[in-house]
Amino acid sequence: MVVVAGDLATVKKLRGLKGLRSDERSSYHRLDWALPVAQLFHMQMLLAKILVHNYRGSVNEQGSLEQLATMLQRRRVFSDNPDFHAMDELLRHVFTATVLRLWEMSNLNTCSNNAEFSNIVNEKVMEIIDRDLNMSNVDHTPSRNAILFVRDMLLYMELSSAIKIGDIGRIEKALKWLTIIFHAGFTPHYAQELMHFRCCLNYIW
Repeated sequence: MVVVAGDLATVKKLRGLKGLRSDERSSYHRLDWALPVAQLFHMQMLLAKILVHNYRGSVNEQGSLEQLATMLQRRRVFSDNPDFHAMDELLRHVFTATVLRLWEMSNLNTCSNNAEFSNIVNEKVMEIIDRDLNMSNVDHTPSRNAILFVRDMLLYMELSSAIKIGDIGRIEKALKWLTIIFHAGFTPHYAQELMHFRCCLNYIW
């Protein structure tokens, strides 16, 4: 078997070609050896687009991505054909800044050394989640949007890290949530592709 990876359009075309040649006599000409798989990087690119779209807001909306992108003078993020690296950088910078602000509010920046930080970080993380990331405790729209952004970005960062190191277990866990997001984000073809991918992982490959 040879993995033939590409974007969703490439994978669908290859599957269609295999269907057209299903009556060939030899497995070689039936393309039985070809295993079309959508590249996970394309899934990450789509997730970045969905996050940018969901949290874009407007220049005058406090905490929105467009307001922050304007402040930071970021380009090629909100165009019809956005640059992935520009989107990825903006998403990561906003996420990192938000998390660092949460840590600062919990006085984690006052730790004198790494050992002291390691001793209290787990306790403080749960404290931050209960206090600052609990939607029931927040009635301020920008704050609620920030909480949702952190939640979604944790999935984005997890998927990106898992793809980078090739951890199929973490990838599979992330894809479960990604399938739901793609359905909700009006990209059902990608959601169907992820369901196909997970079925192959569990029952075929």
